[in-house]
Amino acid sequence: MKGISPIVSTILMVAIAIAAAVVVYYITMNVVTQQGTQLEQQATAGYERIVIDAVQPIDSNTTTPGIEDLNVYVRNIGDAPATVTALYVYNADGTLAATVTGLNVTVNPGQVGTVSVTGVNLAENSTFTAEVRTANGAVAQKVFNT
Repeated sequence: MKGISPIVSTILMVAIAIAAAVVVYYITMNVVTQQGTQLEQQATAGYERIVIDAVQPIDSNTTTPGIEDLNVYVRNIGDAPATVTALYVYNADGTLAATVTGLNVTVNPGQVGTVSVTGVNLAENSTFTAEVRTANGAVAQKVFNT
């Protein structure tokens, strides 16, 4: 029985090394391509961006002075749905006048949604700032008068 000549064995080892390198290259390129596609999808995924178009103070209880209800009109100028989860109302000096959390108002891109809240008890003839926040952290503010 004869062994494999040194030249044939060297050629076989080189061929195996090249084949292994080709396999590793294709696996690596496949992973890189998949990650690139995922990053591209994330980069082009929608984002939410909101603004407050208007704030409508409502005196729903005419027997007691003050504003009890608010309608806050929120426009989504982003390209992903935005879910408003909280409303904060600040006095002119920056102190907190009212907080309403646990909201669940979804505003689709290009649409205006109404955040209606009751029981805020704001003074009449005063200046306030309304601030809405979404589940993903977008924030919008608007100064309004009662």
